[in-house]
Amino acid sequence: MVRRSYKFRLYPNQTQAATFELWLWRCRELYNACIEHRQQAWKKAGVSVRKLDQQNALPAIKQARPEFYGVYAQCLQDVCLRVDKAFRAFFRRVRAGQKPGYPRFRGRHRYDSFTYPQFLRGFKATDRRVLLPKIGHVRWKPWKPLDELGTVKTATVKREGAEWYVVLSCQDPVLPEAPPVDEGTAVGIDLGLMNLVALSDGRVLGDLTPLKRAEGKLRRAQRVLSRRKRGSNRRARQRAVVGKQHRHLRRMRRSQLHALSTQVVREHAVICVEDLNIAGLAKAGAATAQGRGLRRNVHHASWGIFTELLTYKAEGAGRQLVEVDPRGTSQECSRCGAEVHKNLSVRVHRCGCGLVLDRDHNAALTVLHRGLTVLACPPGTGLSDEVNARGGRPEGPSSSREVGVGL
Repeated sequence: MVRRSYKFRLYPNQTQAATFELWLWRCRELYNACIEHRQQAWKKAGVSVRKLDQQNALPAIKQARPEFYGVYAQCLQDVCLRVDKAFRAFFRRVRAGQKPGYPRFRGRHRYDSFTYPQFLRGFKATDRRVLLPKIGHVRWKPWKPLDELGTVKTATVKREGAEWYVVLSCQDPVLPEAPPVDEGTAVGIDLGLMNLVALSDGRVLGDLTPLKRAEGKLRRAQRVLSRRKRGSNRRARQRAVVGKQHRHLRRMRRSQLHALSTQVVREHAVICVEDLNIAGLAKAGAATAQGRGLRRNVHHASWGIFTELLTYKAEGAGRQLVEVDPRGTSQECSRCGAEVHKNLSVRVHRCGCGLVLDRDHNAALTVLHRGLTVLACPPGTGLSDEVNARGGRPEGPSSSREVGVGL
């Protein structure tokens, strides 16, 4: 069973946009009230409030506050579900010993969506308009044929600045067929910070320079915002400018990631990538200026999103994705397996065996070798884990290597 989400632009009229804003205000008010209800119940009586308790209280709330009758009932029920998910995630982090992050009250600019949790019953749409229960037919611009959406399960109306979108969660959609490729076509991928990916065939894709220029514009806009007086009209206008820059940067990044992941999946039958601990890598060296710059660049490169896109696209296209141990991929020679220690400033791999390659190209070849070795090992024997950690060469150097990430 395949589940996909599709995001479409909405073009509401003034009345509909005002209704959207009003519903967001009511849902935010209910969200904050649900958090306060749980807090007070625990402080005063030591009682844990359940999701169903708060959902069952909605009719009484409508009796006391008739304005909530204007909001679709299931959208209000979904607010209680969101609060319940927030508290469940909080207690899960507490049990795991992580930073808990207690659920917070939402300000007027911190609640931007409401959800129809059972949109299946009311999904009626054409190429020009979509029917939203209790709101009416809203103009939209679908970029995918409606008969290819599959079964629409939920719909979330989302505000992004002055724009409105609907996100449809669909079950068993019609996925585009990937072009046939040679079954022996395999590629290793090394993720980088100057270019997003280096492939084992020598190609370097995904220039990150335009993203860094857009990040510079965002930083300048944020500095202007920090100088504006809180509550002033000029601060409100500059806040809108910052939000627009954020959306522009996010769209640039997502567009590039989608294009690159689609290209890789279309051209190769076997895709080998590093199983990176991105959160741990971003924390490494945070006490130094160089480490903070590395952490920022790692997050901006969006390696995790790229790997996620590769994973679901490869699954839908019938390709094979192999995740390998990233330890030492930038230090190991792809020809002989020897360790060649080098820091991040050294961008050329030079080995005693005579191999001279770009650092990222060599790392991509090492990732490819490890992935193919893992596929060649019989499952369940434990050999794949051993050769993965040792680069596919058990007779070579010791596996207790310096941790490298192929930067």
